[in-house]
Amino acid sequence: MRGSWHQPSGETPAACPLEPPGRVFGILPAAGRSRRMGRPKLLLPAGKHTVVEHVLATWRMCVPVVIVVVHPQDAALREICQRCGAHVVVGQPPPPDMRSSVTYALEELRRVYFPGEADGWLLAPADMPALTAAAIQGVLAARDAGRPSILVPTWQGKRGHPVYFPWPLAEAVRGLPPGVGMDALVRAGPTREVAAADPSVLADLDTPEAYEAFLRSLSDVNSA
Repeated sequence: MRGSWHQPSGETPAACPLEPPGRVFGILPAAGRSRRMGRPKLLLPAGKHTVVEHVLATWRMCVPVVIVVVHPQDAALREICQRCGAHVVVGQPPPPDMRSSVTYALEELRRVYFPGEADGWLLAPADMPALTAAAIQGVLAARDAGRPSILVPTWQGKRGHPVYFPWPLAEAVRGLPPGVGMDALVRAGPTREVAAADPSVLADLDTPEAYEAFLRSLSDVNSA
């Protein structure tokens, strides 16, 4: 389900042109229970909006289709994501981990969008509101039809998100043994590292301190 959307207040991210080869879909697993934060972190206020609205504002500038996988009990999150123009998948039964959420998203992509071998998907946790359009665009720009591979952004030697997967690897996700995560595919390769445009590829929202840091960054932008 798609809907209208407006950019949250603050700096407007630059548009991310979708370059060949093929289409790119965004996959954002959002079915976690926020145990480390102690509350639904994607619904936390961030300026005049919620954290997830900031996340989707950037992603919707960069890729035409963003799949968000939510927990069946997260009705409020589902409604906000749909209003922001995301394609929402309700994981049933609830996905226990990222790999399960990715499986749900890939099945939905097969059913609705019929991806081909030239297409691919970008994967990142949904709790990265500081991720910039430039960082996403940097990964997109590194795609090479002549040597399709997994693309991993890095900042100062550390790997981050979003990670790009060529569409044919969707079958490999199906074949992962129980308990084996997406990092197994990255290790198996072929994988190329891409120098990130900025450190936002490492910035997730796992702690109250990270949330406070994100709020301060919004205040800095709005006061500039």
